Formats: sequence, structure tokens, C-alpha cells
Amino acid sequence: MLRDLRQTRGANVSKIVKNRNTQLEGLYLNAKNIERQGLASQTTRTFNKPSALATGLGVASAGLQGYSSGLNLQRQYTESRKKKDILGGSIGGGIDE
Repeated sequence: MLRDLRQTRGANVSKIVKNRNTQLEGLYLNAKNIERQGLASQTTRTFNKPSALATGLGVASAGLQGYSSGLNLQRQYTESRKKKDILGGSIGGGIDE
């Protein structure tokens, strides 16, 4: 009788372990399928990184534009000061400095 109980217990433990392994294998396969689906649905986009030369030229161009704007502002200011000196006062009826 004790021997029958041990055999039954062993068979039950074996079934439990087998069921547990089947469940774990199912979870593993589901996880792998989810991973494959995720990888398949990913889209890749390439982007071009500007070279150091292109970046340098862009910075130099912006710097030259700023310098040119500064020269234009200086020229306009100088001309307005000359007109003010010629007219002997403020331009546009403003208050003298």
C-alpha cells in the first residue's frame, strides 16, 4: 500500500513537472513570436549626418551674413549721423541728444 502511494505521488509529481514545462515552453514560444512580430513591424530610416566641412561652411556662411548685416547697419547709422549733422539737429523732429 505504501508502495502504491509512492508510485501515485511520483506519477502526480511527474505530471505536474511535465505540465509546468509545457506551460513554460508555451510562454517562451509566445515571447519569441512577439519579438519576431516587433522586429518585422519596425521600420528603419536612414538619415544623413552633415560632414564637418558642410557644418563649417554653414557656420562660416552665417558668420559672413551677420558681418555683412553689421556693416550695413553701421553704414546706415553713419549716413544718418551725417544727415543729422548737416541739418543741424535731430531727424524727424525728435529730441536732440
